[in-house]
Amino acid sequence: KDPKKVTIADIMTQNPDTIGPDDSALEALEIMRDRHYRHLPVVEEGGRVIGMVSVRDLYEVMKEELEASIRETEAFVFGDRYGA
Repeated sequence: KDPKKVTIADIMTQNPDTIGPDDSALEALEIMRDRHYRHLPVVEEGGRVIGMVSVRDLYEVMKEELEASIRETEAFVFGDRYGA
């Protein structure tokens, strides 16, 4: 397609799925996985788009949560040797 002639409406997803600002990272990841999205609009009540979240953003959040969980488990199992 010629980029000079193609409009955004020609290539955008019509009526995309969205998440709200209070939805969890896990909810967003599940939508993205199930529907094969790499990005998801964040929409507040009233339909105003306030952001866009990417798989990369969510990966970072989930990675940090997993690392924190591992530290807590190590502290519980091994005592305070790991500084948790």
